[in-house]
Order: sequence, then structure tokens, then C-alpha cells
Amino acid sequence: MFPLVVLLVSLSSLVVGQHNQGVFFPIPFPQPTVFVRHSLPSASPNLIFHTSPSLPPLVDPVLHVSQPPPPASQKNAQVVAAQPVMRKEMSLGVAESVELIKAKLTEKGFNIFTTVDHAKNAAGVELELRPTTVIIFGNPNVGTKLMQCAQEYAIDLPQKVLVYEDVDGKVWAVINNQVALGTKHGASGCQALVKKVNGKLGKLLQSF
Repeated sequence: MFPLVVLLVSLSSLVVGQHNQGVFFPIPFPQPTVFVRHSLPSASPNLIFHTSPSLPPLVDPVLHVSQPPPPASQKNAQVVAAQPVMRKEMSLGVAESVELIKAKLTEKGFNIFTTVDHAKNAAGVELELRPTTVIIFGNPNVGTKLMQCAQEYAIDLPQKVLVYEDVDGKVWAVINNQVALGTKHGASGCQALVKKVNGKLGKLLQSF
């Protein structure tokens, strides 16, 4: 036996290093054919070369395709939901603001059904709560039309004004956003009415 040295190199390196003697044996790979040269003269018996099945392919067979980025218009598209409430900061304390708001509501023809002092009720069970009062008011001529459109609207009627003091000592007046309530109760058949009521309540809030 003649000593045999087999060296696997790139095709370009093999071509440069070839001499006139020797025999070339093609070895099939998944990628372009690579030739292996042995050191025997051309008159030597034919030899068969076997490649190891463990040799990895020259190129990773897995093709990774990245998805194109979404269009800028789609990236910036957002569904903006209506804020659940509308609020205004008051310049007076809670008790004074409640009296002012009740006077304004009466002046504009609203019925005031009751006033709920949550802080007082909390004190009755030995709990503490910053001043928090709800004024329940309404106009049956408007509220009935909202309920005719979406009967479950009734759970949020009559209308309410919340007056409370926050952790920083600021006093706020808050009214439900009717657009948000209309969406909540599926009042899709009377959107114009809902928006009209919301506009009037927004102006009412700013008048406090």
C-alpha cells in the first residue's frame, strides 16, 4: 500500500495547486462538486473514495425568510376609544362645589333626585374616605330617548356629577362621557343623539 493523504480544501485552492500527474475523483456534495486528488501516478490501480456521511452540507438547508415591515400607515393606525369620563378642576372645596353645581342644575331645568355623600357613609362604618359626593340629576325627556335606543342605558341613568377631593387636595367635578356609555350599551342606532347629549353635558360641566 502506498501512503495516501487526502486533503479537502476549497475548489479554488485545489485548482491552483494541481500538477500534471495524478488522477481526479469527483465526490458529489449537495453543493458544487469538489475534486479530491491522491498522490498516486495515473498508472496506479483505481481507488474508490468514500465520504463520511457525517460531513455537514456546505450550505445551511434552512432558508430564513423575514417578513417585510408593515406599511407606515398601518404602523401608526390606532383605534382611539372615548375617555370614560369628562372632568373639570374646581376652585372651591367639595361642599361648596356641590352647592354651586346643584344651583346650576336647578337653574338649567334639571331635576335633582338625590345627593350621596360617600365620605359620610364611610364614616358611619368607621372607615375613612376623602370627600366624595355624587349628585344624581336628569331630564326624563332626554333620558327616555336614550333608553328607547338602548334599554340597558338605564343602568347609567339618571345622569350623575361626582365631586371629590384627590390625594393632592385638588377638587374635581366629573361627568360620564356619553359617547363611551353609548358604546358600552350598544346604542349604535342613535349616535347623533348620544353625541348631542354629550356635547350639552360637556358645556354644563364647564359652566360649574
